[in-house]
Amino acid sequence: AEHFPSSFHLQSRPHWKPCVFVINIILGILAKVAPQMNMFVIGMQLKIFVGLFILYMIMGMLPGIVDFIFEEMRELTGMFMDMLSP
Repeated sequence: AEHFPSSFHLQSRPHWKPCVFVINIILGILAKVAPQMNMFVIGMQLKIFVGLFILYMIMGMLPGIVDFIFEEMRELTGMFMDMLSP
């Protein structure tokens, strides 16, 4: 865990799960308050919008994560090649 770049921490859990939970609670309350509304259609569009918004927010972290992954791959490949040489 100490090798991860500063923009990517294992301790910072994804915050999308509580967002989806809150959306489901709001949709449940709306279904009770206004049963004539089709919550499935509204819920699907709302969840897609929230998912795309969270994806947009996460895109800023991708360059750091990708750089970390490729750097680790390079180091591990070098270590593997060193182990193969006599």
